[in-house]
Amino acid sequence: MIYLAAPVFDLQGMVTLSRTSLSDYGALTRRGSRSATLDGAAVLLDSGYSEADRTFRIVAKGQSREIYEAAAYLLRTYSQLLLSCPEGLFVGGLRDLRPQGADIVFTFLVLEKLA
Repeated sequence: MIYLAAPVFDLQGMVTLSRTSLSDYGALTRRGSRSATLDGAAVLLDSGYSEADRTFRIVAKGQSREIYEAAAYLLRTYSQLLLSCPEGLFVGGLRDLRPQGADIVFTFLVLEKLA
């Protein structure tokens, strides 16, 4: 299950979704860059790991039009949302939301991992 919720109290501010195996919770990457040096070698600048570099692509199966409209309300109303999924509890924002047959597909941009 996946839960998408408003960060403040809102009677319409929570959606429960059934996830599919097509959901992608983003690769774990480190912030860094590699630059060539004048002697033909390279230098690596490592700025560490941040949850904020993750992007989730969620595919929720068999959702009704009412569930889609509830998720669309959250996208239109809140710049930041809470997302609870198998990876943990996150703060972030919805970048896009679209119906795909009987499924709902959305992209969640992670800002912070809460738990």
